[in-house]
Amino acid sequence: MDLYTTGDVCKKLGIKERVLKYYVESGIIEPTKVGVSGKKKYWYFDESAINRINQIRLYKELGYSADEIKDFISQPEFDWKKALGKQINELKEKKKHYENLILTAETMRYSYESGLYDGEIVDISAFGNDLDNFALSVFSSSDNSKEGLSTINQDISGGMEIAEINKVGTDVMEMLAKISYCKKMDPESSEVQKVVSDVFDYIVKMSGIEAIDAKDVLYGIRLTSNFSLESLIDSMFGIGTTDFVLKALEKYSYGREKI
Repeated sequence: MDLYTTGDVCKKLGIKERVLKYYVESGIIEPTKVGVSGKKKYWYFDESAINRINQIRLYKELGYSADEIKDFISQPEFDWKKALGKQINELKEKKKHYENLILTAETMRYSYESGLYDGEIVDISAFGNDLDNFALSVFSSSDNSKEGLSTINQDISGGMEIAEINKVGTDVMEMLAKISYCKKMDPESSEVQKVVSDVFDYIVKMSGIEAIDAKDVLYGIRLTSNFSLESLIDSMFGIGTTDFVLKALEKYSYGREKI
């Protein structure tokens, strides 16, 4: 059986020695062998212990406490589905909070760049001084969002023949291909800026609006690029839509297994 020193394990897993020391001293993991030289102890770990350390590191990354991890590895019948479900929900709440912070910051930046900011401190007292509530008011779902999506869909595809819709799809794919081709170029180069200009002109043409402020488009792209699919769906169809769909799909998928 091959044994590895503390230094070997840390190098192999890319962790600090103090981290491994914490795992051992908190009782999460036990060394495979303990050597003693005078008053100093030396820990040795086999491959099985190393795999467990790697697993423990994953649990720590997921936000579990030392006591919770002890429960995981000491109880063969531990309810993993329940524990992971609870942790996933907590992580999703944290993710939503960070997304709301980004949304708030992007909204403030947009105000600066578009000249809407008047120099006063942003007041969110009307939202209980809660940035999450403020963000939801900016980028939340409502009947208006559904109507907006419907209007956009009608504006773009209303009255179009199948051939025309296919042509639009082809045009969009060609523009995406051009953008992809430019990825290694300087974003400020004339060639890249020409592609951006062409895309912008196409958006204006398809929207039927005579003038669109590029800063408004930039703001919209900044927002959507920083948000998860869940947040975007909820913003369009109502908070909780994604969770509802996932629960319904989960019920359906497990039901299918029993057919």
